[in-house]
Amino acid sequence: MNKRRVFTFCLASAMILSQITGCGKKESKEDTAAPANTQEDSSTEPASAKGEENAVTPTREKPLVLRIGTNHGSATAVVKGLNYAAELLEERSGGGLTLDIYSDGTLGDETSLRDQVSQGSLDMAALGAGVFGAYANAANLPVSNYVWESREEMMEVLNGDLGKQYINDPVEQVSNIHVLYGWPQAARQLMTKEPVASLADISGMKIRVPAGNSLYVDTWNHYGALATSMSMNECYTALETGVIDGLEMPIDSLYSSGYYEVCKYLTMSNHMMYLQYIMINKDVFAQLSPEEQEILVNVMIDAEKVHTETLDTSISEMVDDMVNNHGVTVVELTDTQAWMDATDEINQQWMDNWGQEVYDAFVK
Repeated sequence: MNKRRVFTFCLASAMILSQITGCGKKESKEDTAAPANTQEDSSTEPASAKGEENAVTPTREKPLVLRIGTNHGSATAVVKGLNYAAELLEERSGGGLTLDIYSDGTLGDETSLRDQVSQGSLDMAALGAGVFGAYANAANLPVSNYVWESREEMMEVLNGDLGKQYINDPVEQVSNIHVLYGWPQAARQLMTKEPVASLADISGMKIRVPAGNSLYVDTWNHYGALATSMSMNECYTALETGVIDGLEMPIDSLYSSGYYEVCKYLTMSNHMMYLQYIMINKDVFAQLSPEEQEILVNVMIDAEKVHTETLDTSISEMVDDMVNNHGVTVVELTDTQAWMDATDEINQQWMDNWGQEVYDAFVK
């Protein structure tokens, strides 16, 4: 990679989110208040906030319940964004469409949820971009480490024409999964039982990586770790019993799952920035009226703003709490370039997988 890319990961100072460590499974709209809306126009303000005079005519006589699953915990920004999306969807469709949310891997791990949506046994899912690598080789590149210079660049590419051409459309043709929109996740960090300040420190450590994409395994093995594919709901016990020595996830996932209780070192590696795709079974989407399709897509676009604001205003407080109240030590990498160089070597090995054309289009 000729142009070196380093993430700029800002820990914002803001109020801590209430009830950070919740452990709900099926999310209840009654239990979760809609996040504060920062815009005045009608595109994001729930109809109920505007009075009865703006009541929406139902899009259908008998409400359609859409079931969405995710492996993320109920306290994460992803699930809070989905809760807000559920509120918007019901209001904008006049109650014609509702969203039932199943968090915490209740319906299965990442790969299982993806497959359920593909097969039609689950309507929708919110999953990390890595799950699409099984369907389209181009989908592997965006989840390689140290690809994007900024969140804005990633969103522009992957939610734009290039993402549609190289990822969304090929995935839909093969898997019967239709992508509605992609939400940005916080940069992934490394949390371990022993401190990791350099590439050499990771050698021999058993590091959990997400299931369903061999690029993760190849990358962390190349770093010198012993990569172990594992679903999120297995990780805590695996850390307790020594099956793994650490894991890499966004801060909100590390925090909400309580991994700081068994891992005391947080390395700010900022190694991956990626999307959380909101996806729906293609046939289910086709059964919606054009009006309902437009409502659903726009709801997910608007809910992304709430998800991202929630994410940005919570990260610093989560880190502060882990450090001040749970004995976690924050470690800064001393050799980021070495990690990037090692990643370049893996990218070259995978070039035949995603193709030079895709690489040149995405990595500007």
